[in-house]
Amino acid sequence: SIIFPPEAQFTSSSAQGCTPTEVQFTGQPEGDEFSYEWAFEGGEPNESNDANPLIAYNESGQFNVQLIVSNIAGADTLLMEDMITINEGPVADFSADNSIGVDEVSFSDNSSGASTYSWDFGDGQFDTIPNPTNIYEEDGQYTVTLIVSNDCGLDTLSQEVTILLPPVAVFTSSSQQGCTPMEVQFTGQPTGDEYTYEWTFEGGSPGSSNDPNPLINYEQIGQFNVQLIVSNM
Repeated sequence: SIIFPPEAQFTSSSAQGCTPTEVQFTGQPEGDEFSYEWAFEGGEPNESNDANPLIAYNESGQFNVQLIVSNIAGADTLLMEDMITINEGPVADFSADNSIGVDEVSFSDNSSGASTYSWDFGDGQFDTIPNPTNIYEEDGQYTVTLIVSNDCGLDTLSQEVTILLPPVAVFTSSSQQGCTPMEVQFTGQPTGDEYTYEWTFEGGSPGSSNDPNPLINYEQIGQFNVQLIVSNM
């Protein structure tokens, strides 16, 4: 009888996947007269003498597969470079550039492996670009959430962003005219423990105050200025 050296061939159940994944390899030619030496870069196990091994891939990357088939007449080697491509799910990460007194916040995507983005800025506004900006209309602490995805899955990250805007000074008075002596109740806005108030009352007594809602007495006739400075520094 005539025996020829084999020609190594093989197939795989898949050439790409997501971590973790298993790939079934089938060596050719088949038969008890053949022996097989497999080498699986990045695989577990990374070697096998089975004709049809099942290999696990737990790390991402592109990996070579080599098969040596031999019989009593000789051996043949088949090397498939970067045959197996294994991807992994994304990891969400971002940073926020927000300064005290500024209503616009710039967000920078630091995620890995992301192909789509879904932003929730915590104030009812949303975006789908990698590096968005958002304008907040009110002071407060907002939960910003980023969801990233690719063909292998999704990941979510939430961070707190604190917005502190300069106050807009407003005040009202119980009266704007009257007869001496007259008391006028002033009410400063906005209100809250985070604000400080500096009042100046031309012609009033006292002539200044740091109360949010001072009561001022006017004992002289005339037209008088009132000034309020509100700060939250």
